[in-house]
Amino acid sequence: MLRRAEFWHYAWLVAAVLVVALPHVGHVHSWISALLVVTALWRLLAAEKGWRMPSGWVRIPLVIAGVAGIVAAYHRVTGIEAGSALLLVMVALKLLETKSGRDRTVIAIICFVLMFSTFLREQAIWSVAYLFGGVALCIVALLQASDSSTHMPLRETANWTARLV
Repeated sequence: MLRRAEFWHYAWLVAAVLVVALPHVGHVHSWISALLVVTALWRLLAAEKGWRMPSGWVRIPLVIAGVAGIVAAYHRVTGIEAGSALLLVMVALKLLETKSGRDRTVIAIICFVLMFSTFLREQAIWSVAYLFGGVALCIVALLQASDSSTHMPLRETANWTARLV
């Protein structure tokens, strides 16, 4: 039962990560999008199968390579494009080390930052509706991340999300 609840925690979290990353995909290099999708799928499989997280010997070189890739692609780590790319790489790599409710909460909060950073590049009217839906999904992921032992029922999650929004 615990593994099934953990899978749903990560399923909501991965859904939030992918939804908030979508507006950035056209503005970042394709390797960043690929990294995000691969780590998201790996995290879901790891949660379902009960795999161990990669060791520091794997994660540290990935972080170094990710930052080096950002610097090589954008020639800096600041600015809208490079900053969004760096956040996407960091959230992708954070998925590889997420073990606890606190880690899931950190990812959900990064998702909020990514969702709002969409407005730095896009001010179209459709983006307000997308932002509203993205924020609601981030709240759902945050609520699911808060209870590590069970999967919060969808009706209860929807009620809490509606109150918070």
